[in-house]
Amino acid sequence: MKAVTFKRNVAIGAIILLVGAFGGARIALGDTVYVDHEGLCDGNTPCYTTIGVGINAASNGDTVYVYGGTYYEHVVISKPIHLVGENDETTIIDGGGSDDVVRVSSDSVFIREFTITNSGTTSVEGYWDSGIELDYSDYSEVMDCIFTLNEAGLCLYGSSYNTIYDCRFHSNTAGIVFSEAYPGPYQDNFGNRILSNTIDHNSNQGIYFEHTFATYHHSSVLKSNSISYNGVGISMIMSQENEICCNTISGNTGYGISLEMDIGGGQYNKFHHNNFISNNDGGVQASAYSEGVATNYWYSEILEQGNYWSDYTGPDMNGDGIGDAPYDIDGGESQDLHPLMALFMCGDPNGDGISGIADVIYLINYLFRSGPVPEFLSTGDANFDGVVDSADVLHLVNYLFVGGPWPGC
Repeated sequence: MKAVTFKRNVAIGAIILLVGAFGGARIALGDTVYVDHEGLCDGNTPCYTTIGVGINAASNGDTVYVYGGTYYEHVVISKPIHLVGENDETTIIDGGGSDDVVRVSSDSVFIREFTITNSGTTSVEGYWDSGIELDYSDYSEVMDCIFTLNEAGLCLYGSSYNTIYDCRFHSNTAGIVFSEAYPGPYQDNFGNRILSNTIDHNSNQGIYFEHTFATYHHSSVLKSNSISYNGVGISMIMSQENEICCNTISGNTGYGISLEMDIGGGQYNKFHHNNFISNNDGGVQASAYSEGVATNYWYSEILEQGNYWSDYTGPDMNGDGIGDAPYDIDGGESQDLHPLMALFMCGDPNGDGISGIADVIYLINYLFRSGPVPEFLSTGDANFDGVVDSADVLHLVNYLFVGGPWPGC
């Protein structure tokens, strides 16, 4: 027993050392410009008192570092920079109740550690006052931010390959909106990633794929988000080939997911390994209405595993964790053919409902000591690369001890 424990500890210790050596946040290149509303900047220079002036002074690739405080301004970013706040709760950009608070019109902009609040209140098809507007911006990232009291927390227009990660969207009209700039130019929102966000208590939608005239919201991934207590969890119109997986969607007043197909939109979307809990006041938790020509998948075709539905009452006669009867989606055209009998949690191969060091040990035993196979093998695929291997152990340790990304699925 002592020898086994020693080997286990050596394995975990080695992984932690590797994570410490190679894990961590993105390293920004270029110079740093400092902003402090009090003009102090801890003695660092150059030092400015408003974010807008600091951005104007920065060059491509520079970092604009903003000290804590409330900045009453509308920020425009038209060059590739890093905009970094001191702390997401104490570094606040307040739009004063008008227009967008932050507008990004460049590719490769990185924003993190801000509270962004108090946009205007306009929301018409093709235009939303927003906390952050990504306006034809590609390859940008927004991380570790708080969005509150905006019309839309964050809105994308013709923007692709962006990542929204580990943010909180609460008490907005809508949390995240995929829109289309009217009257153009028309360009799809394509290949965006919405990962590990908390989206709650937004009065209309948690995430909204808005109706469009000439474009689609296409090939995005919504994964590992907590979407709760909104009007509707996720509302999707004119949306194609998106993947919605591993989210917990709970307590929303309306549907957890509402999918509408219009003029050929709303097809080939995939919904799997989500937890739907007590949405729609206890009624059916998802809807899919179409013109009769749409195909969407409410389960993983490869794994033959669907979603967990708290109101599902079908049997599981063989005890494999998959319901024997389908779960019917409102609208009469869609079903989850492989509903899960229990909550699904990524990074929880031992099935105890917690992602912790016991799961690291479980994976090490499975991979290297012929230990038991996880009931759902996909729960061990923490880095979402389709393979359960030592990289998943590394991913879990990174998450647990170094503040790395949440387990995927």
